[in-house]
Amino acid sequence: MRELTSFEKEVAENARPISWKVLLLMEPVDEFADETKLIKKPDSSREKEQISQDKGRIIAVGPAAFEDPDVFGLFTPQCGDRVLVNRHSGGRVLGYYQKTGNKAGVTKKEEIVEIDLRVVNDKDINNILSEEKKVIFE
Repeated sequence: MRELTSFEKEVAENARPISWKVLLLMEPVDEFADETKLIKKPDSSREKEQISQDKGRIIAVGPAAFEDPDVFGLFTPQCGDRVLVNRHSGGRVLGYYQKTGNKAGVTKKEEIVEIDLRVVNDKDINNILSEEKKVIFE
């Protein structure tokens, strides 16, 4: 778990989930295989990453979220955790935008893009992910 950024806190204050709902800031599917070399992934590779699950970060939880001990037990997700959810679960929250800029040392023109926010049921969260660590199996 990491601390929420000021932008994430501001969004969470303006879009508070109710009951057992959870607000997620979805991660975009990475377009590049290696950010240091900017090797563009083929479309088929990106599609495979999108097939069944999406990654997101919990930025707000409803007051009754994660309270069922039969479902959540010892591992209860918290604000700031990266999680996996089913691809088509929940509903999108429209109308939130963020400025984008520099990516991997390449200066891009700053632009304003819509961010992908999703409200899901607490039971739609499948896994809690570790922080940005890549595991390589040989």
